[in-house]
Amino acid sequence: MISLFIIAGALVSVLPAFAVAGEYIPEIIVSERHLPRSEGMDAYSGVKLGADVLQTSSFPRLDDVLRSIPGVDLFRRTSSRVAHPTAQGLSMRGIGPNGAGRALVLLDGVPQNDPFGGWVYWSVMPTSDIAEIEVVRGGGAGGWGNTALAGAVILRSRAIDGTGGAFEGSYSSKDTASLAGNAQVDLGSAAVFAGGHYDRSDGYYTLRRDQRGMVDQPLASETKVGRVGVRWRLGDITTATVKFSAFEEERNNGSPMADNKTRSYDVSLRLVREEADGDGFEVTLYGTDRRFKSRFSSISNDRLSEVPALDQYNVPAKAFGAAALLRRSMGFGGVMEVGLDMRRLEGETRERFFLSGGEFQRDRRAGGDQLMAGGFMDYTTRPAHKVKITGGVRLDYLKNFDGSRIERTIATGDILRTDVFADTDHWVANGRLGVVYEASEDISLRGAAYSGFRLPTINELYRPFRVRNDITEANPLLKPERLWGLEAGLRVAPAYALSLDVTAFVNWLNDGIANVLITDQPGFNAGLNTFVPVGGTLSQRRNLDRVRALGLETSLTWTPNPTWTIEAQYLLSAPKVTKADAQPNLVGERPPQTSRHQGNVSIVWAPDTGPFNARLTIHGSSQAFEDGLNMQSIDGYVAADVHLGYQLTPTASLFLAAENILGATIETGNSASGLITIGTPRLISVGIRVSL
Repeated sequence: MISLFIIAGALVSVLPAFAVAGEYIPEIIVSERHLPRSEGMDAYSGVKLGADVLQTSSFPRLDDVLRSIPGVDLFRRTSSRVAHPTAQGLSMRGIGPNGAGRALVLLDGVPQNDPFGGWVYWSVMPTSDIAEIEVVRGGGAGGWGNTALAGAVILRSRAIDGTGGAFEGSYSSKDTASLAGNAQVDLGSAAVFAGGHYDRSDGYYTLRRDQRGMVDQPLASETKVGRVGVRWRLGDITTATVKFSAFEEERNNGSPMADNKTRSYDVSLRLVREEADGDGFEVTLYGTDRRFKSRFSSISNDRLSEVPALDQYNVPAKAFGAAALLRRSMGFGGVMEVGLDMRRLEGETRERFFLSGGEFQRDRRAGGDQLMAGGFMDYTTRPAHKVKITGGVRLDYLKNFDGSRIERTIATGDILRTDVFADTDHWVANGRLGVVYEASEDISLRGAAYSGFRLPTINELYRPFRVRNDITEANPLLKPERLWGLEAGLRVAPAYALSLDVTAFVNWLNDGIANVLITDQPGFNAGLNTFVPVGGTLSQRRNLDRVRALGLETSLTWTPNPTWTIEAQYLLSAPKVTKADAQPNLVGERPPQTSRHQGNVSIVWAPDTGPFNARLTIHGSSQAFEDGLNMQSIDGYVAADVHLGYQLTPTASLFLAAENILGATIETGNSASGLITIGTPRLISVGIRVSL
């Protein structure tokens, strides 16, 4: 079924596009209908990326594009091309990346964070499908609620105006092929659309060359995505959209006995009314049914052999949710937004473990349900001509229920462990306040205070996991994370061609969930009722009392003439653990996988006339650490990427892209046994884009 979606979308979009010839027509890219961005968001630190940036980026993956923005962090520096799904969570400002992530990702109002584990399947959202990205760093819970602890990423799908289509295809190093297509037929008061995406790759090695053995393999992958939908025009300013999508993803995790597979079905209904003055409403209903499975192995020290370590043969998860937003002008320049949202999650892991005699001896089922429901109100006003004030409050009810962990002997079915966890619930109140002072046309100042929260995922509460020989146990007693933040910003645009944006911030993360080392001694650990293999470690997810992050974000754009643009971004982030009563030796240390310095510089050449355009980007990060004690160092790096474009016809263009063109070694991890994992090598891509 997914393959049919892809073929239909590609054919409908490509054939009519080549029928157009003659004068060059610039492509106009529109997004799915949504309410305009609230003026109150000017008080918070944010970045907007349009389709023009996505199409000239050397990164074909959405997560790689986001990670190029200083202050936006995935759990590791690893691209979603090869990263295990459980390591694809998103965070902000070095507050402490983890697999579950600490930032919310929305696509057309629908949360993309996994219902079971919080991570994001970036591979199912090709950049060719995205019209606009808005990244909000900080800003508190606001209208987003759970998971928007450190910020939010708002994605808006590309929409086709009228009847037409778009197609993109590319071929890259490592025998990587990618196809994406979208098409729409306008029927007057309604439009039917379909699209798809296919990506396959032989992958690359993620273990440093001098440490590889016979058992190591490149991390190959294959992804199939399909979607269909109908959009109705209910008058001039109201639309209703129904969308159904499905995806399937298979990955090799670096050795013959390690792999994973995901299959998901998603449906959404969205009703949007956008009035001329920006007032209106949005209503979104959605559902997700997902199946995930993954096999892990234990590899010998000489890396010549491996044995099975864990078989997660089925991890079912479901999500059902709804959100409603109403915006109304209140007179005297005031605008009020009120909203309600809820999300109901359920999931469990079903896995085989404890290998003996070449066979798994035990079966584990661990999981539970969650309910999140909340309401908010935001108000923005201009008490004076140059002053804008925005503020809001939010109240949420959070509940964990039906949690359990049951372990059996596979051969006999005898129960070895039965944990039935007590239901827990929380009421969480949050607020935010921001001020913008427009000192002149060239200078504006802003300040903001806010709070946010994140409920531990079902995965964090109930499911243990293993990476090579390192084991991390679950913790059903985890509390919600809380964040408080202050920031102040300055924007200066002294000339039409120059703009500078600077933001200083401080965030306090209370009860942040971290993988805390328990022991590195092999053998049975009675406290957590688990066995530690030789060369491995045992950790447990625990709440750390407090992490403080001080930082400075800067963004500079200079356009000396219409042809050239120079962009530079930099983040200085100094997070550290300031209180950890349960493990005081963590105090003063930096959270794992956080770099003090991140930055990039881009030079863009895009003449108004002529078929060529180009972008050169240099980006890098400083040293980070794998562990909470800052003993396992991950070296910093500097890498360069290039994108060249050529307008072939009015509706078709070619591109050549090179990631990490100088072949820099990008370290992504450093295990307890000294194994160094590495990121994207030099990759060259060629491709074509066609639109009508």
